[in-house]
Amino acid sequence: MYIFRRGKNDEAIIWFQRALIGREKTLGKDHPDTLATVSDIALTFNNQGNYDEAVRWYKQALAERVKVLGKDHPDTLATVSNIALMFNNQGNYNEAVRWYKWALVGKEKVLGKDHPDIFAIINDITLMFNN
Repeated sequence: MYIFRRGKNDEAIIWFQRALIGREKTLGKDHPDTLATVSDIALTFNNQGNYDEAVRWYKQALAERVKVLGKDHPDTLATVSNIALMFNNQGNYNEAVRWYKWALVGKEKVLGKDHPDIFAIINDITLMFNN
């Protein structure tokens, strides 16, 4: 994560992919830590602006997280929020709203309506509409 936080996305992808191979071998493809690495790869491609690759990796992470953890698990909803943010960054606001709604409804169900994560999503939606 250090490389990722330093903005060295190309290098981070290499390391994340290496970690993914290792985690798949030792933990299995469905382990939450393995799925976290898949999501990290998607986020890194998103930060690069490589949205085609980001979508591909996000879809993989989301499908597996829904299957393994359930659609309202916090890790699944984090992936949903990241997908919403990606579409928002692309200016695809209709698609972003669809994903934000899923994240909002799921997080309200799991965390309650007064949780800070709820207000963060509402803030993101509001900022999107201001653009």
